[in-house]
Amino acid sequence: MQQQVNLYTAELRPNKQKLNATSALMALALVIVVVAGLAGLVRYQNQQLEAQALAVERQNNQLEQVVARLQDEVRARQPDPDLEAALARVTETISR
Repeated sequence: MQQQVNLYTAELRPNKQKLNATSALMALALVIVVVAGLAGLVRYQNQQLEAQALAVERQNNQLEQVVARLQDEVRARQPDPDLEAALARVTETISR
């Protein structure tokens, strides 16, 4: 039978620390950079959406003006009620 002697004792093994100050600061810095990057991305997207909303609002205003103009043109094309009444009287007079 052969015996083995372990010379690599617990005192010689490196200590594993769960979180030291340097690691904590690095993690915090990484979190700050990620949050700042996301904030910048959100701000950029917000500006793009505001620009799109402004363009759509301008287009909507232009279309509303076109609709109003066309409605005025349609009203102008409708016959005058007084003229229609006069025409009816003349037609009635002629048919007698």
